Amino acid sequence: MESMSLSSHIATQIYGNFSFTPTAEQKKLIDALGQYLTTEDQSAVFLINGYAGTGKTTVIGALVRTLQRMELPCVLMAPTGRAAKVMSRYAGADAYTVHKTIYRERRAGGAEDSRFDLNFNKSHDTLYIIDEASMLTGRAASFNGESAVFGTGDLLEDMFDYIRLGRNNKVILVGDQAQLPPVGYDRSPALDPEYMAKYGTVWYFTLSEVVRQQNDSGILHNATTIRAMIEARLADIPPFDPGFPDIARIDGRELIDEIDSCYGRYGQSETAIITRSNKRANHYNQGIRRTILDYDEEIASGDMLMVVKNNYHYVERDPNAAMDFIANGDIARVHRIYKTREKYGFRFAYAELEFPDYDDYSLECWLLLDALHSDAPGLSREQQSQLFLAVEEDYAEIKQKGKRYKAVMGDEFFCALQVKFAYAITCHKAQGGQWSAIFLDVALFGNEPMTIELLRWLYTAVTRATERLYLVNYDDRFFPANE
Repeated sequence: MESMSLSSHIATQIYGNFSFTPTAEQKKLIDALGQYLTTEDQSAVFLINGYAGTGKTTVIGALVRTLQRMELPCVLMAPTGRAAKVMSRYAGADAYTVHKTIYRERRAGGAEDSRFDLNFNKSHDTLYIIDEASMLTGRAASFNGESAVFGTGDLLEDMFDYIRLGRNNKVILVGDQAQLPPVGYDRSPALDPEYMAKYGTVWYFTLSEVVRQQNDSGILHNATTIRAMIEARLADIPPFDPGFPDIARIDGRELIDEIDSCYGRYGQSETAIITRSNKRANHYNQGIRRTILDYDEEIASGDMLMVVKNNYHYVERDPNAAMDFIANGDIARVHRIYKTREKYGFRFAYAELEFPDYDDYSLECWLLLDALHSDAPGLSREQQSQLFLAVEEDYAEIKQKGKRYKAVMGDEFFCALQVKFAYAITCHKAQGGQWSAIFLDVALFGNEPMTIELLRWLYTAVTRATERLYLVNYDDRFFPANE
């Protein structure tokens, strides 16, 4: 079959896997995908920038089903466990985190020597599809000196090196340029054609037309308004339209009852409050635990937690672990608290956790409770240093500095999991995930001006909701039609 007829055949098969008639934009994208999959250009990279409600997940789902029926290999990846779970759900196939796919662990000793090198890749003629690509970085974030733990420290570079270790593999990156870029970037490098040109010939396609089936969604209607302002570089307060059944404007007096109602309707794991700061998230978390959940303990069975620092210590004990490491941003549910302990000037709890985004995989570990209430993202550098020095005293009998350092780095208390409560989280932590109900905390404080960055924050936060969006304490400036 000639390349042109093969590309048409693939496009026809993708059409056949649609559950409704594609839009004109979707048809053009499907035709382009057929051409891309048959191109002989080994360096070609396909970037799909699809805004909320434009049906990019529908196209990718149909593509995956087509590849499966044609018995063509395909690998699905996403930056986080929650994003991989969302991708797996809409594509109807297993999806994995980028880190789990492209890296393998290399240790000279215990977990204190954990390093992740590029994995082996013997695949060939395989299509790699990476969702939520706006979250991918061109260099690893250097928080807490962890940038060198994974490969070269450049995630995109490592990902392409891994994929191209195999023969004739192709890459599709899917994302939304209107969302928040990675921390430290002013735009998402993985969706930037100029940046991505260093990896080969860039095929670029934008989906901007909201599909007809989504026209009655207030969530997508308001997200599209914000997106249009971002595209126009119009840094002004967006005019929210609350006249939809899936949008509600509420104030603080209604908040507790509405959160409680959503917990009953959707469940705690499908309800989230998104805030602009860790300080406000802490305030919400404490209020929810005290007022709605009636928790008096500092931490309790049933609590939802979010990991705030990568941890390589605990899963290395389990050869059947669902993940290679516990990642910053992973969500866990407390199944049981066994004991608590004060040591080295810090508080710890030994607990069994379940990870809902990894098929409820469970493990037992020490939790560092001091991070729960900190207004910082995790322990401060000063606290981390304080804990290190205190633990080091227990290994004073080890005279050789290098061996003493390794002993501290493998200590169960020094390696305790740093977590925060996950009822309210920041927008960067929410990115890549979806919840049935989102409570969106106020975006502007006082006379604070609107910026393009804040519009991206709003757009990203609004599009985390799938069924219900609550605008909490938004003043009349956001609702000019009501004036």
